[in-house]
Amino acid sequence: MYLFEIPLDITTTLVLAIPIVSIVFILTLTLLRGRTESSRLNWFIEKIVTPPTLKIEVNQTSEEPSPTEPNSISKRSVLTILVFVYLGIILFVIGNMTGVFYTVMADVTEAVSQGSTDLSRTISGIAFLDPFNAGWTGSLPWYGYLPLPLSEVDTYHDTWEWIYFTGVLWNNPDFFNNMLNEVIVFNFFMGLVFLLPLLYGPIRRSFLPSLYLFTTGMFVASTALLRCFAQVLTLGYMGGTIQYGLLDLSLANVDPEAVPIIVSALAPYVLLFAVIFPLLGYKMWRGLYPDNRKSAVLFALYILGSYFLTFLIALW
Repeated sequence: MYLFEIPLDITTTLVLAIPIVSIVFILTLTLLRGRTESSRLNWFIEKIVTPPTLKIEVNQTSEEPSPTEPNSISKRSVLTILVFVYLGIILFVIGNMTGVFYTVMADVTEAVSQGSTDLSRTISGIAFLDPFNAGWTGSLPWYGYLPLPLSEVDTYHDTWEWIYFTGVLWNNPDFFNNMLNEVIVFNFFMGLVFLLPLLYGPIRRSFLPSLYLFTTGMFVASTALLRCFAQVLTLGYMGGTIQYGLLDLSLANVDPEAVPIIVSALAPYVLLFAVIFPLLGYKMWRGLYPDNRKSAVLFALYILGSYFLTFLIALW
C-alpha cells in the first residue's frame, strides 16, 4: 500500500521545479524585504526571515525570590522552544522526502535495457511507502520467467534493492558500479543546487530560507549514499535479504567478497559528510545568532543527529 504515487511525467518536471521554485521564492522574499508598502506582506516576510529570539525568560514566583522558591519558564519561552522542536521535525521529514525523491529520480533517469533484446525498462511513476522510503513502479525487460516477477506488471522497486540484486547478486559488476556512481553523483550535485544559494549573504542570514535550503541540500546530497551504504551493511552483516519475485537472496551468501569492497569504498564519504555538514551548519547558525555560540553547537548536533537518524532509518 503506497502513501501516494506520482506519475512519471510529473516527476520529471518536479526534478527542476522544486529547486527553481524554492530558490526564486526565497530570493523574491529577500529582495522585497523592506521594499514593499504592504504592511501585511512586510509582516509575513519579517516572520519568515527574522531569527526568533533565543532568550529564555523566567517567571519569578515572588517579588523577592529565595533559593528555595523555584522559578518557571515563561509561556513565551516555552512556545519558542516548541516552535524550534516542531521546526526541526518538519525540516527532517521534508528533507528526507526530498532526498529519497531525488534518489529514485537519479535511478529512473538512467537508461536500463537488456543487451540481448535491446528492450528498455518501463516506468509508471514514483511511489512513496512513507516519508522515508520511495521507489519506482514498473517492469524490467528480463521479467516474466520464474522465479523473477511477472512481465509488464507495475512492480515496486526500491532503488538500491534492485540495483544490488541485478548488479551484485547476478554478478554484473560493471552495471552495479555505473549505477552506484551515477545515482550518488547525481544526488550530490542536486544537493549543491540547494546549498549554493547560501553563498548569497541575505539568503544565508534569512532564518527559515537558510534552514530549508541547508537541511534539504544536506539530505539530497547524502541520502543516496547513506541508503546505499545501509543496504550493503544490511545484506552483508545483518542477515538481510532481497526478495525478488520468488527469490530471497543474501549478499553474504552469494558474493561475500563484494561486501568489504563496497563498504570500504563508501565509508570514507559517509564519515566525511558526517563532519562537513555539522561544521557548515555551525557556521551558518553563527551568522543567524552571532552572540550565541551554545545554540550553534546545538544546531550542529541536530544536523549530526538528523544525518545518522536518516542512516538508521535506512538500516531499518
